Amino acid sequence: MDFNHDGAWDYQDQLGPAIHCPQIIKNIVVDEYRVEWLNMSDPDEDFYSKNHMAGGLAFTHPQVIGGVEYQGARISMETGLIKKVVTVPGHDTWETGKHYNPGTFTVTLLKYSSVTQRAVHHRTYQLRQGTTIGHLIDKIIARQMHHFLFLPYTREGRWKGCGDHLLHTWAVFVRDGDITSANADEDDAMPLADELVYTYITGGAKTYEEVGRGWWVSHNPVQDALTPETAFTNRRLTHQLPPSPEVAAAGVDEEEEHVDEEDATDED
Repeated sequence: MDFNHDGAWDYQDQLGPAIHCPQIIKNIVVDEYRVEWLNMSDPDEDFYSKNHMAGGLAFTHPQVIGGVEYQGARISMETGLIKKVVTVPGHDTWETGKHYNPGTFTVTLLKYSSVTQRAVHHRTYQLRQGTTIGHLIDKIIARQMHHFLFLPYTREGRWKGCGDHLLHTWAVFVRDGDITSANADEDDAMPLADELVYTYITGGAKTYEEVGRGWWVSHNPVQDALTPETAFTNRRLTHQLPPSPEVAAAGVDEEEEHVDEEDATDED
Protein backbone atom coordinates (compact mmCIF):
# COMPACT_ATOMS: atom_id res chain seq x y z
CA MET A 1 0.00 0.00 0.00
CA ASP A 2 1.48 3.32 -1.13
CA PHE A 3 -0.56 6.19 0.32
CA ASN A 4 1.18 8.68 -1.99
CA HIS A 5 0.62 6.90 -5.31
CA ASP A 6 -2.00 4.13 -5.17
CA GLY A 7 -5.37 4.54 -6.84
CA ALA A 8 -6.57 6.66 -9.75
CA TRP A 9 -9.08 9.42 -10.41
CA ASP A 10 -12.44 8.29 -11.85
CA TYR A 11 -13.15 10.87 -14.56
CA GLN A 12 -16.60 9.45 -15.28
CA ASP A 13 -17.97 9.73 -11.74
CA GLN A 14 -15.52 12.50 -10.70
CA LEU A 15 -14.21 10.94 -7.53
CA GLY A 16 -11.03 9.36 -6.26
CA PRO A 17 -8.01 9.69 -3.97
CA ALA A 18 -7.24 13.30 -3.05
CA ILE A 19 -3.63 12.72 -4.13
CA HIS A 20 -4.90 12.31 -7.72
CA CYS A 21 -7.48 15.13 -7.69
CA PRO A 22 -7.24 17.02 -11.04
CA GLN A 23 -6.05 20.61 -10.92
CA ILE A 24 -9.28 21.87 -12.48
CA ILE A 25 -11.11 20.55 -9.41
CA LYS A 26 -8.47 21.73 -6.94
CA ASN A 27 -8.95 25.26 -8.31
CA ILE A 28 -12.66 25.37 -7.38
CA VAL A 29 -13.47 28.03 -4.77
CA VAL A 30 -15.60 26.90 -1.83
CA ASP A 31 -17.28 28.94 0.90
CA GLU A 32 -18.73 26.41 3.38
CA TYR A 33 -17.40 23.34 5.16
CA ARG A 34 -20.07 21.04 6.52
CA VAL A 35 -19.67 18.12 8.92
CA GLU A 36 -22.21 15.42 8.14
CA TRP A 37 -23.33 12.41 10.17
CA LEU A 38 -24.32 9.88 7.49
CA ASN A 39 -26.87 7.28 8.57
CA MET A 40 -25.60 3.69 8.79
CA SER A 41 -28.43 2.29 10.95
CA ASP A 42 -31.58 0.41 9.99
CA PRO A 43 -34.09 0.30 12.88
CA ASP A 44 -36.36 -1.98 10.80
CA GLU A 45 -33.60 -4.58 10.89
CA ASP A 46 -32.71 -3.78 14.51
CA PHE A 47 -29.26 -2.71 13.29
CA TYR A 48 -27.57 0.30 14.84
CA SER A 49 -24.07 1.64 14.30
CA LYS A 50 -22.21 4.90 14.58
CA ASN A 51 -22.53 7.31 11.70
CA HIS A 52 -20.04 7.54 8.90
CA MET A 53 -18.51 11.01 9.23
CA ALA A 54 -17.78 13.10 6.14
CA GLY A 55 -16.87 16.67 5.29
CA GLY A 56 -18.94 18.55 2.70
CA LEU A 57 -17.90 21.60 0.68
CA ALA A 58 -20.27 24.07 -0.99
CA PHE A 59 -18.98 25.67 -4.19
CA THR A 60 -19.13 29.46 -4.36
CA HIS A 61 -20.37 29.05 -7.96
CA PRO A 62 -21.60 25.95 -9.82
CA GLN A 63 -18.96 24.29 -12.00
CA VAL A 64 -19.48 22.42 -15.27
CA ILE A 65 -16.98 19.59 -15.72
CA GLY A 66 -17.31 17.06 -18.52
CA GLY A 67 -20.70 18.51 -19.43
CA VAL A 68 -22.10 17.96 -15.92
CA GLU A 69 -22.87 20.73 -13.41
CA TYR A 70 -21.51 20.25 -9.90
CA GLN A 71 -22.28 22.39 -6.85
CA GLY A 72 -20.37 20.71 -4.06
CA ALA A 73 -17.87 18.07 -3.01
CA ARG A 74 -17.26 15.61 -0.22
CA ILE A 75 -13.83 15.14 1.35
CA SER A 76 -13.61 12.14 3.63
CA MET A 77 -11.54 9.19 4.78
CA GLU A 78 -12.98 6.02 3.28
CA THR A 79 -12.21 2.34 3.66
CA GLY A 80 -10.64 1.00 0.51
CA LEU A 81 -9.31 -2.28 -0.77
CA ILE A 82 -7.68 -4.29 1.97
CA LYS A 83 -3.99 -3.95 1.15
CA LYS A 84 -0.88 -4.56 3.16
CA VAL A 85 0.92 -1.55 4.58
CA VAL A 86 4.66 -2.10 4.39
CA THR A 87 5.17 -1.22 8.05
CA VAL A 88 2.91 -0.22 10.91
CA PRO A 89 5.39 1.33 13.36
CA GLY A 90 5.46 -0.64 16.60
CA HIS A 91 3.11 -3.31 15.27
CA ASP A 92 5.12 -5.50 12.93
CA THR A 93 2.82 -8.48 13.50
CA TRP A 94 -0.37 -6.69 12.44
CA GLU A 95 -2.15 -8.26 9.47
CA THR A 96 -4.20 -6.34 6.92
CA GLY A 97 -7.89 -7.21 7.01
CA LYS A 98 -7.58 -8.41 10.59
CA HIS A 99 -5.81 -5.71 12.58
CA TYR A 100 -6.26 -2.77 10.18
CA ASN A 101 -7.72 -1.59 6.88
CA PRO A 102 -5.89 1.18 4.98
CA GLY A 103 -8.01 4.27 4.36
CA THR A 104 -8.18 6.50 1.30
CA PHE A 105 -8.49 10.27 1.67
CA THR A 106 -11.19 10.78 -0.95
CA VAL A 107 -12.71 13.65 -2.94
CA THR A 108 -16.16 13.17 -4.49
CA LEU A 109 -17.92 15.81 -6.61
CA LEU A 110 -21.63 16.33 -5.91
CA LYS A 111 -24.39 17.77 -8.08
CA TYR A 112 -25.83 19.65 -5.12
CA SER A 113 -24.52 21.98 -2.42
CA SER A 114 -27.16 21.20 0.19
CA VAL A 115 -26.94 18.66 3.00
CA THR A 116 -26.54 15.08 1.78
CA GLN A 117 -29.81 13.14 1.83
CA ARG A 118 -28.20 10.39 3.94
CA ALA A 119 -27.14 12.92 6.58
CA VAL A 120 -29.17 12.68 9.79
CA HIS A 121 -27.28 15.53 11.47
CA HIS A 122 -24.90 18.23 10.31
CA ARG A 123 -22.93 21.30 11.35
CA THR A 124 -21.87 24.13 9.01
CA TYR A 125 -18.74 26.30 9.17
CA GLN A 126 -17.80 29.30 7.05
CA LEU A 127 -14.57 29.26 5.05
CA ARG A 128 -12.19 32.14 4.48
CA GLN A 129 -12.94 33.98 1.24
CA GLY A 130 -11.09 32.51 -1.73
CA THR A 131 -10.47 29.08 -0.18
CA THR A 132 -10.12 26.34 -2.80
CA ILE A 133 -10.52 22.58 -2.66
CA GLY A 134 -6.83 22.22 -3.43
CA HIS A 135 -5.82 24.52 -0.59
CA LEU A 136 -7.69 22.30 1.88
CA ILE A 137 -6.68 18.86 0.65
CA ASP A 138 -3.06 19.80 -0.05
CA LYS A 139 -2.42 20.83 3.55
CA ILE A 140 -3.79 17.50 4.79
CA ILE A 141 -1.57 15.64 2.33
CA ALA A 142 1.46 17.80 3.23
CA ARG A 143 1.03 16.74 6.87
CA GLN A 144 0.79 13.10 5.72
CA MET A 145 -2.62 12.88 7.38
CA HIS A 146 -3.76 10.73 4.44
CA HIS A 147 -1.53 7.93 5.76
CA PHE A 148 -4.31 6.46 7.90
CA LEU A 149 -5.62 3.07 8.98
CA PHE A 150 -9.09 2.05 10.10
CA LEU A 151 -9.17 -0.23 13.15
CA PRO A 152 -11.75 -2.88 14.16
CA TYR A 153 -13.52 -2.49 17.51
CA THR A 154 -16.33 -5.03 17.11
CA ARG A 155 -16.40 -8.76 16.45
CA GLU A 156 -18.61 -8.09 13.44
CA GLY A 157 -15.58 -6.53 11.75
CA ARG A 158 -16.79 -2.96 11.45
CA TRP A 159 -13.98 -0.50 10.95
CA LYS A 160 -13.58 2.68 12.98
CA GLY A 161 -11.65 5.84 12.26
CA CYS A 162 -13.54 8.29 10.05
CA GLY A 163 -14.66 10.40 13.03
CA ASP A 164 -11.09 10.52 14.32
CA HIS A 165 -9.79 11.64 10.93
CA LEU A 166 -12.54 14.19 10.37
CA LEU A 167 -12.13 15.84 13.77
CA HIS A 168 -8.38 16.29 13.32
CA THR A 169 -8.81 17.47 9.72
CA TRP A 170 -11.44 20.01 10.77
CA ALA A 171 -9.15 21.17 13.60
CA VAL A 172 -6.30 21.82 11.13
CA PHE A 173 -8.62 24.02 9.07
CA VAL A 174 -9.70 25.91 12.21
CA ARG A 175 -6.15 26.41 13.54
CA ASP A 176 -4.97 27.66 10.14
CA GLY A 177 -7.87 30.10 9.82
CA ASP A 178 -9.41 28.39 6.77
CA ILE A 179 -12.55 27.81 8.84
CA THR A 180 -13.22 31.26 10.22
CA SER A 181 -14.77 30.12 13.51
CA ALA A 182 -14.86 26.87 15.47
CA ASN A 183 -18.49 27.69 16.28
CA ALA A 184 -21.04 26.10 13.96
CA ASP A 185 -23.70 28.21 12.27
CA GLU A 186 -26.44 26.01 13.75
CA ASP A 187 -25.19 26.02 17.36
CA ASP A 188 -22.34 28.27 18.44
CA ALA A 189 -22.29 26.87 21.99
CA MET A 190 -21.61 23.19 21.25
CA PRO A 191 -17.99 22.19 20.42
CA LEU A 192 -17.71 19.74 17.54
CA ALA A 193 -15.79 17.26 19.71
CA ASP A 194 -18.75 17.16 22.12
CA GLU A 195 -21.17 16.45 19.27
CA LEU A 196 -19.11 13.70 17.68
CA VAL A 197 -19.67 11.44 20.70
CA TYR A 198 -23.30 11.07 19.62
CA THR A 199 -24.70 8.68 17.04
CA TYR A 200 -27.75 10.00 15.20
CA ILE A 201 -30.43 7.98 13.44
CA THR A 202 -33.36 8.97 11.26
CA GLY A 203 -35.94 10.96 13.21
CA GLY A 204 -33.45 12.87 15.36
CA ALA A 205 -32.86 10.23 18.05
CA LYS A 206 -29.30 9.96 19.30
CA THR A 207 -27.20 7.73 21.53
CA TYR A 208 -23.89 8.32 23.30
CA GLU A 209 -20.89 6.54 21.79
CA GLU A 210 -17.36 7.94 21.88
CA VAL A 211 -15.29 8.26 18.72
CA GLY A 212 -13.36 5.16 17.66
CA ARG A 213 -9.70 5.90 16.97
CA GLY A 214 -7.95 5.09 13.74
CA TRP A 215 -4.19 4.76 13.34
CA TRP A 216 -2.06 7.67 12.13
CA VAL A 217 0.84 6.06 10.29
CA SER A 218 3.00 9.14 9.66
CA HIS A 219 1.30 12.01 11.49
CA ASN A 220 1.29 12.87 15.18
CA PRO A 221 -2.13 14.50 15.74
CA VAL A 222 -2.38 17.52 18.02
CA GLN A 223 -4.41 17.27 21.21
CA ASP A 224 -5.95 20.51 22.37
CA ALA A 225 -9.35 22.02 23.14
CA LEU A 226 -10.49 21.27 19.57
CA THR A 227 -9.48 17.59 19.74
CA PRO A 228 -9.71 16.57 23.42
CA GLU A 229 -8.87 13.11 24.70
CA THR A 230 -12.38 12.87 26.16
CA ALA A 231 -13.91 12.54 22.68
CA PHE A 232 -12.27 9.19 22.02
CA THR A 233 -13.12 5.69 23.18
CA ASN A 234 -10.85 3.56 25.33
CA ARG A 235 -12.54 0.37 24.13
CA ARG A 236 -10.36 -2.57 23.17
CA LEU A 237 -9.81 -3.52 19.55
CA THR A 238 -11.41 -6.63 18.06
CA HIS A 239 -8.28 -8.78 18.40
CA GLN A 240 -7.98 -7.74 22.05
CA LEU A 241 -11.46 -9.01 22.92
CA PRO A 242 -12.01 -12.41 24.54
CA PRO A 243 -13.46 -15.01 22.15
CA SER A 244 -17.22 -15.10 21.80
CA PRO A 245 -19.04 -18.03 23.49
CA GLU A 246 -19.68 -19.57 20.06
CA VAL A 247 -16.00 -19.40 19.14
CA ALA A 248 -14.91 -20.70 22.53
CA ALA A 249 -17.35 -23.63 22.27
CA ALA A 250 -16.04 -24.46 18.81
CA GLY A 251 -12.48 -24.44 20.08
CA VAL A 252 -11.31 -21.85 17.54
CA ASP A 253 -8.30 -19.80 18.55
CA GLU A 254 -9.11 -16.09 18.81
CA GLU A 255 -6.17 -15.25 16.57
CA GLU A 256 -7.76 -17.31 13.78
CA GLU A 257 -10.80 -15.06 13.68
CA HIS A 258 -10.48 -12.63 10.79
CA VAL A 259 -12.59 -9.64 9.88
CA ASP A 260 -14.94 -10.49 7.04
CA GLU A 261 -13.95 -8.34 4.06
CA GLU A 262 -17.60 -8.10 3.00
CA ASP A 263 -18.38 -6.44 6.33
CA ALA A 264 -15.43 -4.07 6.15
CA THR A 265 -17.49 -0.92 6.37
CA ASP A 266 -16.57 2.09 8.44
CA GLU A 267 -19.14 3.25 10.95
CA ASP A 268 -17.31 5.95 12.85
